[in-house]
Amino acid sequence: MRCPIRQNDSGTRTRTASKEIDFTQKIEVRHWTITHLWQAVLSKIIKPNDNNLSTNKRADKRSLNQGQLVSLLLFVLITAVQAKDSIPPTYLAIAQAHTIPPAVLYAIALVESGQKLASGQVRPWPWTLNVAGVPRRYPTRLAAWKGLKHYLAQGVDFIDVGIMQVNWHYHHKKLGTPWEALEPFNNTRTGAKILQAEYNKTGAWHTAIGRYHSPGQKPAQRLRAKHYAQRVMQQIKRIQR
Repeated sequence: MRCPIRQNDSGTRTRTASKEIDFTQKIEVRHWTITHLWQAVLSKIIKPNDNNLSTNKRADKRSLNQGQLVSLLLFVLITAVQAKDSIPPTYLAIAQAHTIPPAVLYAIALVESGQKLASGQVRPWPWTLNVAGVPRRYPTRLAAWKGLKHYLAQGVDFIDVGIMQVNWHYHHKKLGTPWEALEPFNNTRTGAKILQAEYNKTGAWHTAIGRYHSPGQKPAQRLRAKHYAQRVMQQIKRIQR
């Protein structure tokens, strides 16, 4: 659950990503074009076959799944209207369901996948991977899915996935298929369950936050956990101003 940098594979700032739908940004007409909405809908309803990566084969059939479409639209609409630095309702609901302080859950998402958008705001970016310590950002869910499938096919499974950067190697059974792992609701709920489990072990949120990133007990691992918790606490302070 490493924190990705805000650059693409070539080392330049990802401009395409900043133009995609911001799932936690206040709705403003000028930011919501037909193209943006269509790209988001396609990323949900054009569901690829998880057994085949090729875009030239019939395995990439496009099938409309009404449940997935509703999920996307709910995620967009529920999280869209809010003040600049407030906690989106989606995070509030998931945090409440898992008895987690909302600011803690949202701060972790910001640290894990925060992306600076064209508006200047920093928001969690759902199409984020971190592959063996190397960050990857993608403009759409479909592109991120293809990236995830590509690395898994190469035998690389230490990959942090999605908004909460849930590690595939340790938590793939919780995440589901690679396609499901990138679904924002599912990914955030999975991260919340992992965080809640760490709190149940320790009884202290500061410690649980650190263990979310680095649960090991070796000195270097504990130091990473400490530094990570400090970064999250800084985000919490900014959120609560």
